[in-house]
Amino acid sequence: MPSKRGQIGLFLILGFVVFVAFGFIYYVYGISKKDNVKVEAGKTAMAPFSAENSNNFLVFCLKDLASEAIDYLSMRGGYFTLPKKSYSGGIINTPFYFYEDAGLLPNIEVWENSISQYINTYGDKCFEELKNITEYGDVSYELENTSTKILGIGVFVNVRAPAKIFLGPTTSELSRFDLELNSRLYDFYAFSDYLIKKQIEDKYSICLSCIVNSGTEMNFSVDIENAGDGVHLFSIQYNDSLKGMHKFMFASKFREISCASLPIDAEENLLDRIVDYCAKAKIESYNYSLSVKETRALWVF
Repeated sequence: MPSKRGQIGLFLILGFVVFVAFGFIYYVYGISKKDNVKVEAGKTAMAPFSAENSNNFLVFCLKDLASEAIDYLSMRGGYFTLPKKSYSGGIINTPFYFYEDAGLLPNIEVWENSISQYINTYGDKCFEELKNITEYGDVSYELENTSTKILGIGVFVNVRAPAKIFLGPTTSELSRFDLELNSRLYDFYAFSDYLIKKQIEDKYSICLSCIVNSGTEMNFSVDIENAGDGVHLFSIQYNDSLKGMHKFMFASKFREISCASLPIDAEENLLDRIVDYCAKAKIESYNYSLSVKETRALWVF
Protein backbone atom coordinates (compact mmCIF):
# COMPACT_ATOMS: atom_id res chain seq x y z
CA MET A 1 0.00 0.00 0.00
CA PRO A 2 1.59 3.26 -1.09
CA SER A 3 2.32 5.81 1.58
CA LYS A 4 0.43 9.07 1.93
CA ARG A 5 3.58 10.94 0.95
CA GLY A 6 3.73 9.04 -2.37
CA GLN A 7 0.07 9.81 -3.11
CA ILE A 8 0.63 13.50 -2.51
CA GLY A 9 3.60 13.50 -4.89
CA LEU A 10 1.55 11.78 -7.59
CA PHE A 11 -1.25 14.37 -7.31
CA LEU A 12 1.26 17.21 -7.58
CA ILE A 13 2.74 15.74 -10.76
CA LEU A 14 -0.72 15.24 -12.33
CA GLY A 15 -1.72 18.77 -11.35
CA PHE A 16 1.38 20.23 -12.97
CA VAL A 17 0.74 18.26 -16.18
CA VAL A 18 -2.86 19.54 -16.34
CA PHE A 19 -1.72 23.12 -15.69
CA VAL A 20 0.84 22.96 -18.50
CA ALA A 21 -1.75 21.46 -20.86
CA PHE A 22 -4.29 24.22 -20.16
CA GLY A 23 -1.58 26.84 -20.51
CA PHE A 24 -0.59 25.50 -23.93
CA ILE A 25 -4.20 25.45 -25.11
CA TYR A 26 -4.75 29.05 -23.90
CA TYR A 27 -1.54 30.19 -25.63
CA VAL A 28 -2.56 28.62 -28.95
CA TYR A 29 -6.07 30.08 -28.63
CA GLY A 30 -4.63 33.51 -27.87
CA ILE A 31 -2.42 33.47 -30.95
CA SER A 32 -5.33 32.36 -33.08
CA LYS A 33 -7.54 35.11 -31.64
CA LYS A 34 -4.91 37.80 -32.25
CA ASP A 35 -4.50 36.63 -35.83
CA ASN A 36 -8.26 36.86 -36.32
CA VAL A 37 -8.26 40.41 -34.90
CA LYS A 38 -5.47 41.40 -37.28
CA VAL A 39 -7.36 39.92 -40.20
CA GLU A 40 -10.56 41.80 -39.24
CA ALA A 41 -8.63 45.05 -38.76
CA GLY A 42 -7.09 44.56 -42.17
CA LYS A 43 -10.48 43.98 -43.69
CA THR A 44 -11.77 47.20 -42.05
CA ALA A 45 -8.81 49.20 -43.27
CA MET A 46 -9.35 47.88 -46.78
CA ALA A 47 -13.10 48.45 -46.68
CA PRO A 48 -14.09 51.13 -49.24
CA PHE A 49 -15.51 54.48 -48.16
CA SER A 50 -19.27 54.57 -48.35
CA ALA A 51 -21.11 57.52 -49.88
CA GLU A 52 -22.06 58.65 -46.38
CA ASN A 53 -18.46 58.46 -45.20
CA SER A 54 -17.32 60.48 -48.20
CA ASN A 55 -19.91 63.16 -47.50
CA ASN A 56 -19.01 63.31 -43.79
CA PHE A 57 -15.31 63.60 -44.60
CA LEU A 58 -15.90 66.53 -46.96
CA VAL A 59 -18.23 68.29 -44.51
CA PHE A 60 -15.69 68.02 -41.67
CA CYS A 61 -12.83 69.16 -43.90
CA LEU A 62 -14.74 72.13 -45.35
CA LYS A 63 -15.91 73.12 -41.87
CA ASP A 64 -12.31 73.17 -40.65
CA LEU A 65 -11.43 75.28 -43.69
CA ALA A 66 -14.24 77.74 -42.90
CA SER A 67 -12.99 78.03 -39.31
CA GLU A 68 -9.50 78.64 -40.64
CA ALA A 69 -10.90 81.35 -42.91
CA ILE A 70 -12.58 83.13 -39.99
CA ASP A 71 -9.36 83.16 -37.94
CA TYR A 72 -7.28 84.36 -40.89
CA LEU A 73 -9.70 87.07 -42.01
CA SER A 74 -10.25 88.31 -38.45
CA MET A 75 -6.62 89.43 -38.38
CA ARG A 76 -7.23 91.31 -41.65
CA GLY A 77 -10.35 93.19 -40.61
CA GLY A 78 -12.57 90.74 -42.50
CA TYR A 79 -10.84 91.24 -45.87
CA PHE A 80 -9.49 88.51 -48.13
CA THR A 81 -7.90 91.15 -50.38
CA LEU A 82 -6.92 94.24 -48.40
CA PRO A 83 -8.10 97.66 -49.64
CA LYS A 84 -5.66 100.39 -50.63
CA LYS A 85 -5.95 102.16 -47.31
CA SER A 86 -4.44 99.50 -45.09
CA TYR A 87 -1.68 99.30 -42.53
CA SER A 88 1.29 97.02 -43.13
CA GLY A 89 3.96 96.57 -40.49
CA GLY A 90 5.90 93.37 -39.86
CA ILE A 91 3.49 90.44 -39.78
CA ILE A 92 0.47 92.71 -39.30
CA ASN A 93 -1.57 93.57 -42.37
CA THR A 94 -4.95 95.04 -41.59
CA PRO A 95 -7.28 97.69 -43.06
CA PHE A 96 -7.98 101.17 -41.80
CA TYR A 97 -11.51 101.45 -40.45
CA PHE A 98 -10.96 105.13 -39.71
CA TYR A 99 -8.66 107.35 -41.76
CA GLU A 100 -8.06 110.94 -40.61
CA ASP A 101 -11.64 112.13 -40.74
CA ALA A 102 -13.64 109.37 -42.45
CA GLY A 103 -15.01 106.01 -41.37
CA LEU A 104 -14.05 103.11 -43.65
CA LEU A 105 -15.79 100.17 -41.97
CA PRO A 106 -17.05 97.87 -44.77
CA ASN A 107 -20.53 96.45 -44.73
CA ILE A 108 -20.91 92.93 -43.39
CA GLU A 109 -21.37 91.52 -46.91
CA VAL A 110 -17.66 92.19 -47.53
CA TRP A 111 -16.83 89.88 -44.63
CA GLU A 112 -19.21 87.23 -45.92
CA ASN A 113 -17.78 87.39 -49.44
CA SER A 114 -14.24 87.14 -48.03
CA ILE A 115 -15.04 83.87 -46.24
CA SER A 116 -16.59 82.50 -49.42
CA GLN A 117 -13.57 83.57 -51.46
CA TYR A 118 -11.20 81.88 -49.02
CA ILE A 119 -13.08 78.58 -49.29
CA ASN A 120 -13.30 78.84 -53.08
CA THR A 121 -9.53 79.42 -53.18
CA TYR A 122 -8.44 76.63 -50.85
CA GLY A 123 -11.36 74.18 -50.98
CA ASP A 124 -9.60 71.94 -53.50
CA LYS A 125 -7.45 70.45 -50.76
CA CYS A 126 -10.45 68.71 -49.14
CA PHE A 127 -11.32 66.87 -52.35
CA GLU A 128 -7.67 66.08 -53.04
CA GLU A 129 -7.33 64.58 -49.56
CA LEU A 130 -10.38 62.43 -50.24
CA LYS A 131 -8.71 61.20 -53.42
CA ASN A 132 -5.70 60.09 -51.39
CA ILE A 133 -7.93 58.10 -49.03
CA THR A 134 -10.00 56.42 -51.71
CA GLU A 135 -7.12 54.65 -53.44
CA TYR A 136 -9.47 52.08 -54.89
CA GLY A 137 -11.37 54.64 -56.90
CA ASP A 138 -11.38 58.28 -57.90
CA VAL A 139 -13.06 61.61 -57.16
CA SER A 140 -14.14 64.17 -59.72
CA TYR A 141 -15.51 67.54 -58.61
CA GLU A 142 -15.98 71.19 -59.44
CA LEU A 143 -16.10 74.01 -56.88
CA GLU A 144 -18.92 76.08 -58.34
CA ASN A 145 -19.90 78.57 -55.66
CA THR A 146 -19.75 79.33 -51.93
CA SER A 147 -22.17 81.59 -50.09
CA THR A 148 -21.80 82.77 -46.49
CA LYS A 149 -24.13 84.44 -44.00
CA ILE A 150 -22.96 86.01 -40.75
CA LEU A 151 -25.75 86.10 -38.19
CA GLY A 152 -25.95 86.78 -34.48
CA ILE A 153 -25.88 83.08 -33.63
CA GLY A 154 -23.02 82.00 -35.91
CA VAL A 155 -21.66 81.71 -39.43
CA PHE A 156 -23.50 79.65 -42.05
CA VAL A 157 -21.72 78.50 -45.20
CA ASN A 158 -23.11 76.70 -48.24
CA VAL A 159 -20.63 75.13 -50.64
CA ARG A 160 -21.91 74.03 -54.04
CA ALA A 161 -19.44 71.54 -55.45
CA PRO A 162 -20.86 68.78 -57.67
CA ALA A 163 -18.71 65.72 -57.03
CA LYS A 164 -18.68 62.09 -58.16
CA ILE A 165 -17.20 59.54 -55.78
CA PHE A 166 -16.28 56.31 -57.57
CA LEU A 167 -16.65 53.49 -55.04
CA GLY A 168 -15.60 50.38 -56.85
CA PRO A 169 -18.46 49.35 -59.15
CA THR A 170 -20.76 52.12 -57.85
CA THR A 171 -20.71 55.89 -58.19
CA SER A 172 -22.00 58.30 -55.57
CA GLU A 173 -22.89 61.89 -56.43
CA LEU A 174 -22.71 64.80 -54.00
CA SER A 175 -23.51 68.43 -54.78
CA ARG A 176 -24.08 70.58 -51.67
CA PHE A 177 -22.37 70.94 -48.30
CA ASP A 178 -24.01 72.97 -45.54
CA LEU A 179 -21.74 74.16 -42.74
CA GLU A 180 -22.65 75.80 -39.45
CA LEU A 181 -20.00 77.33 -37.18
CA ASN A 182 -20.22 78.85 -33.73
CA SER A 183 -18.61 82.27 -34.01
CA ARG A 184 -18.95 85.78 -32.57
CA LEU A 185 -18.04 87.37 -35.87
CA TYR A 186 -21.33 89.29 -35.91
CA ASP A 187 -20.54 90.71 -32.45
CA PHE A 188 -17.10 91.74 -33.68
CA TYR A 189 -18.77 93.64 -36.49
CA ALA A 190 -21.32 95.34 -34.22
CA PHE A 191 -18.62 96.41 -31.76
CA SER A 192 -16.34 97.71 -34.53
CA ASP A 193 -19.26 99.68 -35.98
CA TYR A 194 -19.91 101.25 -32.58
CA LEU A 195 -16.25 102.24 -32.12
CA ILE A 196 -15.96 103.81 -35.56
CA LYS A 197 -19.16 105.83 -35.10
CA LYS A 198 -17.78 107.14 -31.81
CA GLN A 199 -14.53 107.98 -33.56
CA ILE A 200 -16.31 109.98 -36.25
CA GLU A 201 -18.06 112.00 -33.54
CA ASP A 202 -14.66 113.00 -32.11
CA LYS A 203 -11.99 112.85 -34.78
CA TYR A 204 -9.07 113.94 -32.62
CA SER A 205 -9.24 111.68 -29.58
CA ILE A 206 -10.08 108.12 -28.54
CA CYS A 207 -13.00 107.57 -26.19
CA LEU A 208 -11.38 105.08 -23.81
CA SER A 209 -14.39 104.98 -21.49
CA CYS A 210 -16.62 104.06 -24.44
CA ILE A 211 -14.28 101.22 -25.35
CA VAL A 212 -13.96 99.87 -21.82
CA ASN A 213 -17.66 100.09 -20.91
CA SER A 214 -19.02 98.67 -24.16
CA GLY A 215 -16.31 96.04 -24.31
CA THR A 216 -17.16 94.85 -20.82
CA GLU A 217 -20.84 94.57 -21.73
CA MET A 218 -19.97 92.35 -24.70
CA ASN A 219 -17.29 90.38 -22.84
CA PHE A 220 -14.55 91.82 -25.06
CA SER A 221 -11.15 93.13 -24.10
CA VAL A 222 -9.48 95.73 -26.32
CA ASP A 223 -5.78 96.44 -26.80
CA ILE A 224 -4.71 99.66 -28.52
CA GLU A 225 -1.15 99.94 -29.84
CA ASN A 226 0.39 103.18 -31.05
CA ALA A 227 2.20 102.28 -34.26
CA GLY A 228 3.44 105.83 -34.92
CA ASP A 229 2.57 108.44 -37.56
CA GLY A 230 -0.91 108.80 -36.10
CA VAL A 231 -1.69 105.09 -36.58
CA HIS A 232 -3.29 103.03 -33.81
CA LEU A 233 -3.91 99.28 -34.01
CA PHE A 234 -7.08 97.97 -32.38
CA SER A 235 -7.22 94.36 -31.23
CA ILE A 236 -10.61 93.10 -29.98
CA GLN A 237 -10.34 89.83 -28.09
CA TYR A 238 -12.45 87.33 -26.24
CA ASN A 239 -11.60 84.01 -24.65
CA ASP A 240 -13.58 80.93 -25.64
CA SER A 241 -13.23 78.27 -22.95
CA LEU A 242 -13.35 75.55 -25.63
CA LYS A 243 -11.30 77.06 -28.45
CA GLY A 244 -9.08 79.57 -26.66
CA MET A 245 -8.43 83.22 -27.51
CA HIS A 246 -10.05 84.82 -30.56
CA LYS A 247 -8.79 88.11 -31.94
CA PHE A 248 -10.10 90.67 -34.42
CA MET A 249 -7.95 93.55 -35.71
CA PHE A 250 -8.22 96.83 -37.58
CA ALA A 251 -6.33 100.13 -37.70
CA SER A 252 -7.19 103.80 -37.33
CA LYS A 253 -5.15 106.73 -38.60
CA PHE A 254 -5.63 110.08 -36.96
CA ARG A 255 -4.88 113.39 -38.60
CA GLU A 256 -1.59 114.70 -37.28
CA ILE A 257 -2.04 118.00 -35.46
CA SER A 258 0.73 120.57 -35.40
CA CYS A 259 1.08 124.29 -34.92
CA ALA A 260 1.62 124.58 -38.67
CA SER A 261 -1.49 122.54 -39.40
CA LEU A 262 -4.22 123.51 -36.99
CA PRO A 263 -7.46 121.49 -37.02
CA ILE A 264 -9.71 124.42 -37.80
CA ASP A 265 -12.78 122.16 -37.83
CA ALA A 266 -12.13 120.94 -34.29
CA GLU A 267 -14.32 121.93 -31.37
CA GLU A 268 -13.68 125.42 -30.00
CA ASN A 269 -12.32 124.21 -26.65
CA LEU A 270 -9.85 121.85 -28.31
CA LEU A 271 -8.76 124.49 -30.81
CA ASP A 272 -8.21 127.03 -27.98
CA ARG A 273 -5.98 124.56 -26.10
CA ILE A 274 -3.93 123.86 -29.21
CA VAL A 275 -3.48 127.55 -30.02
CA ASP A 276 -2.47 128.26 -26.43
CA TYR A 277 0.08 125.44 -26.50
CA CYS A 278 1.53 126.63 -29.81
CA ALA A 279 1.85 130.20 -28.57
CA LYS A 280 3.73 129.13 -25.45
CA ALA A 281 5.98 126.82 -27.47
CA LYS A 282 6.81 129.67 -29.87
CA ILE A 283 7.72 132.06 -27.05
CA GLU A 284 9.91 129.44 -25.38
CA SER A 285 11.72 128.79 -28.64
CA TYR A 286 13.09 132.38 -28.52
CA ASN A 287 14.27 131.98 -24.91
CA TYR A 288 12.30 135.11 -24.14
CA SER A 289 10.08 135.59 -21.17
CA LEU A 290 7.68 138.43 -20.59
CA SER A 291 6.86 139.49 -17.06
CA VAL A 292 4.89 142.53 -15.95
CA LYS A 293 5.88 143.86 -12.52
CA GLU A 294 3.84 147.06 -12.46
CA THR A 295 1.16 148.60 -14.56
CA ARG A 296 0.35 152.30 -14.84
CA ALA A 297 -2.61 153.83 -16.51
CA LEU A 298 -1.92 156.69 -18.87
CA TRP A 299 -4.85 158.98 -19.37
CA VAL A 300 -4.80 161.34 -22.28
CA PHE A 301 -7.28 164.19 -22.45
